[in-house]
Amino acid sequence: MLDQHLADELALYTVNDSGLYNRCRCCALNLARKHKRGIYDTAGAVTLFTYVIDDAATQYRREFGPIGRLSRDTKRAAAADLLERFEDEIQELLEKLNA
Repeated sequence: MLDQHLADELALYTVNDSGLYNRCRCCALNLARKHKRGIYDTAGAVTLFTYVIDDAATQYRREFGPIGRLSRDTKRAAAADLLERFEDEIQELLEKLNA
């Protein structure tokens, strides 16, 4: 069951934490490389960001206390939000790789 509020909260938490943000930037670079090779897959990109969301949820629990069990839909919604936030950066990195 999707908890959109929690998904939004985790996505915001991720982009506001320097360590998690840097992991997202690494994911963006990885995805730009996949774009360049022609093997980019949107579903796979969302899956890549779910790993960051898992770590964000663990860190969020340590900092703020229990948040309950995260459903798969909530994780994927938060990961899709991150992918959307990093689309511009992925395109910029792709342009640099193609230069």
